[in-house]
Amino acid sequence: MFMTSRTLSIPRQGGFTLLEVLIAIIILSLGLLGLAKLQTVGLAANNIAYQRSQASILAYEGVDMVYADREHGQNGCYNIALGADKPSKDDGCAHSPSGTLVSDWRLRIQDALGETAEGSISVTQTGLDRIIRVRVEWPRWTEGEGWGAPGEPFSVEVTSGI
Repeated sequence: MFMTSRTLSIPRQGGFTLLEVLIAIIILSLGLLGLAKLQTVGLAANNIAYQRSQASILAYEGVDMVYADREHGQNGCYNIALGADKPSKDDGCAHSPSGTLVSDWRLRIQDALGETAEGSISVTQTGLDRIIRVRVEWPRWTEGEGWGAPGEPFSVEVTSGI
């Protein structure tokens, strides 16, 4: 009888070691954390862009109010400073809808950009040119401070001629 010798061979490893799996999980976790941070930064930038768009629309709306009522606009019936409750000129503006229009416009600014947001309208004359300046201002937002963070507020200003 012939005897065959069998050699015991250790089978080749076919899977991953526990250490390789742990390293892969750590790398995947870091990538997912980076994506989550990218998402939050993108949302904040998108929010600021939305606010700037709303402020631009509202600023042009202020210019359109003065255009629609040029006679009273040229007389200063729509002039209102930041922080003021009503237009600065009362005389000669009795038949103008400026008081109501400006109040409604300021409410729309606060609805779109927050309770502390403000708008100003200024119609000035330089020589023969009448210039409309409309400014919409709203508070700064930061991740750590929230609304009303220190620093200059955001603003949009539109200048046009009548």
